[in-house]
Amino acid sequence: VVMEQFWKGTILCLIGGIFAALLKKKTPELAVILSATVVIVVGMGIAQTWQSVTAIIETLTQLKSFPQELFAPLLKTVAIALVSRLGSDLCRDAGESAVASMLEICGSFAAIAVSIPLFKAALDMLQSIL
Repeated sequence: VVMEQFWKGTILCLIGGIFAALLKKKTPELAVILSATVVIVVGMGIAQTWQSVTAIIETLTQLKSFPQELFAPLLKTVAIALVSRLGSDLCRDAGESAVASMLEICGSFAAIAVSIPLFKAALDMLQSIL
């Protein structure tokens, strides 16, 4: 199922990208809308796959030896990276490279902020060793 979703998403992105590139010459606004639509449709397909991932995550977090407070920042960081990348690419496609760069900077700071519990845990571990 995961590979099937991957290939469907890949094919849809390629076709959407080709059409958006063709539209960009005459109607760039429509090309951006097409790109955003493809992103939303493929994202909805990924959401189905995400359910199997969350089931594994729930199993891991229920283990007593697994530190749940350290796993959440990891997932948040991955989500921030994906959203930042996707948003900045859409901004660049719309011709707004400065906005795209700022979005990437905001994403970087957000990723650092949500990773603070990981840094604290690493520091605590180092202090307990020394």
